[in-house]
Amino acid sequence: MVEQAQGAKWPPPVPIFDNLLETGGGRMQGDSLFDTIVPEQPVDGSVCSANNSVRDFPLCTQERGGGGSRSQLNEVSGWNQEVRNRERAQPASSGQLAGTRFLFCSQCLIIKMTDLSVQERAVGAVVGSLVADAAGQPLHWIYDVKRLDQILKGREGTPEFVDPGQGPFYRQPTGAQSGYGDQTLALLKALVAGKGFDVQLYRQELYKTFGPNSEYDLKGKLKGQDQVQTGGYRHASIKAFLTAYEARKEKTGSSTDPQMDGVAKVAPIVALYAGDPKLPQYVEEVVRVTQDDNLAVQCSIAAAAILEEFILHPPREGFLDRMKNRLELSVIADRLPKILQQHTTAHREVVQQIGSSCALPGNLLNSLHCLLVSPNLSDYSNTMRQTMTAGGCNCSRLSFVGACIGAAVGSRGIPDDWIKKTRHGDLIEKLSQDLVALRVSG
Repeated sequence: MVEQAQGAKWPPPVPIFDNLLETGGGRMQGDSLFDTIVPEQPVDGSVCSANNSVRDFPLCTQERGGGGSRSQLNEVSGWNQEVRNRERAQPASSGQLAGTRFLFCSQCLIIKMTDLSVQERAVGAVVGSLVADAAGQPLHWIYDVKRLDQILKGREGTPEFVDPGQGPFYRQPTGAQSGYGDQTLALLKALVAGKGFDVQLYRQELYKTFGPNSEYDLKGKLKGQDQVQTGGYRHASIKAFLTAYEARKEKTGSSTDPQMDGVAKVAPIVALYAGDPKLPQYVEEVVRVTQDDNLAVQCSIAAAAILEEFILHPPREGFLDRMKNRLELSVIADRLPKILQQHTTAHREVVQQIGSSCALPGNLLNSLHCLLVSPNLSDYSNTMRQTMTAGGCNCSRLSFVGACIGAAVGSRGIPDDWIKKTRHGDLIEKLSQDLVALRVSG
């Protein structure tokens, strides 16, 4: 590993990337990833090209495409860390980086996304979904945004993984999944075990996750000092599923449940079947296990079509405008024009206008708006932070938005420390890789 040298020029010359470190960012200008990087503020330790000293970059700004979209990027931990996948570095003779996936910030992780394979995007979708859910779980279902702002006072830029959790309805350890994330994880495990979708295996995994003697079984569990229940929260559709499963009913889904559960857990099924014409059928089968509700199914199919696009093709700004007439999106077609018009409106403002509850189609539209305001669809951390702090049912939004941006940047574009803070993060990565391997072997 190359250490940061006193007086070293910033940015380092291109050849140093052959065995180097992630570089802390600044402003990127132009169409390439390495036209210019200019630090946003003076820091010590080394010297940038403008003779400012460099320590780290707690705040930097990405600017792409000659004055196009900008995004705020946070918490660069310095450029003292070896670049992941450095063996893929192919510095071009022009002095720019060609064919690389260099991360210019260890937190914001700006990546040249066009170099990712479908398999890498699929893995990123699953990991991105589950990590985002865990990051926002301590702030789940806080509908009072004034209280949310009080909780985050002093850490407004880093709302992820608040410890201890502050949710008003349940308390799980920081890093654990919400009830949405645990449904996703149950589906992931079932798909890997069955080498594809097997409804009985999925039901068994759901029952194991949420049934008797699970952390969602609250019998004998005490409330905390603030009278909030410790342990997981069983959603209405999960309660209905458990009752029907124990009664050995053929249909286990709740007949009326137009909520975000199906949308939130699409990542594993789309990661496995993206590109398969039967994908909508698989999504419907998954959703009806717990939600035998037509609106829930239709919205989940719409979400799956959008995520499929992120996995199969390098995402680009304007994706929703190009997809708005797709049959799969017909359930929200009449609401899309307004969402598209609000692409310059603050995300929290839109969420509060539409409503921040788990209800459909509202929270799916909230999720799509978050993607619309995500600059270049490349900034995982700050995209998650936007919807994490918009209030209400943030975890269902995070699960879907995290899948989309995770697909855009790949699993290497998801901050390492976020994955490490996610309970069973290593297992999630392995299961995601095993799942996507079935795309090839199958």
